[in-house]
Amino acid sequence: MMVMYYLSIMLLAAATCSAVDDQVLLNFYNSLGMQPLFPAKSCREIYTYNYASHGKSGFYWIKPTTQVIKVYCDMELTCGGKEGGWMRIGYINNGDQCPAGWKQTASPVKACRSSDGSAGCFSAVFNNNGIPYQHVCGKVVGYQKGTPDGFNTFVYKTYPSKAIDGPYVDGVSITYGSPRKHLWTYACGYSSDHNINGVNCPCARYPGLNPPSYVYDHYYCESGSTGAADTPTTYTTDPLWDGKGCSAGNSCCSQAGMPYFYRNIPGKANDQIEARICHDQVYRDEGIHVADLELYVQ
Repeated sequence: MMVMYYLSIMLLAAATCSAVDDQVLLNFYNSLGMQPLFPAKSCREIYTYNYASHGKSGFYWIKPTTQVIKVYCDMELTCGGKEGGWMRIGYINNGDQCPAGWKQTASPVKACRSSDGSAGCFSAVFNNNGIPYQHVCGKVVGYQKGTPDGFNTFVYKTYPSKAIDGPYVDGVSITYGSPRKHLWTYACGYSSDHNINGVNCPCARYPGLNPPSYVYDHYYCESGSTGAADTPTTYTTDPLWDGKGCSAGNSCCSQAGMPYFYRNIPGKANDQIEARICHDQVYRDEGIHVADLELYVQ
């Protein structure tokens, strides 16, 4: 009987120690990224090991190289089938905090636009904080100004009209690396319903030109104007690329995933991501106003 008694005590002590060890381990993992003393390597690592972070998007501490930094991790976003652990590298909300390279306009809508009135592409660069990534997710919502031409752009300076470094589109081009590699294009066509010279979106009732081959089908295209567009007008009643407001015979709003895009990069990249507002004519004739932008990597 005494042997059985002592054996029971030993088993109980072992079980108690195991439970304590498990609780200590759980507490450690649930502290990962929550304070500078316990930084993670990435938002994805926090999501994978710190179950307390699930459903709680916000700022966390990571140490991608030698320095501890605070970044915003979206723990609720599902993009491309990838749940949680997305690091946000770019954010514009209702035209606030326009990045360097773009400037804010307040009328007739608060948004970011090209930095001057000339034709071309205007770059904003978003920092990946030195973290290698394979998945990119994001969205852009904007407004049409004037008479953009979709993918029917002209030869501009030294760039052929379809070269990725030039204004191959009237819209927003998202790329990474040097030389630039295409991620996604948000294109703006002249009109959703008006029939004119191939300058509408490829998905419009009267389709315009298709994108260059390197864009493939990695793009959204929409128009804010339903009739003949007017150069001084900014079309604020129908935001671009939100997947809403398209009329009958126009499939531009039925593109899966709008307004979010997702790309899986072959291998891994460690490049900053660039978004460029492009228009091949001067701003007084055509332009793009970016009201909302989100960029995430994983």
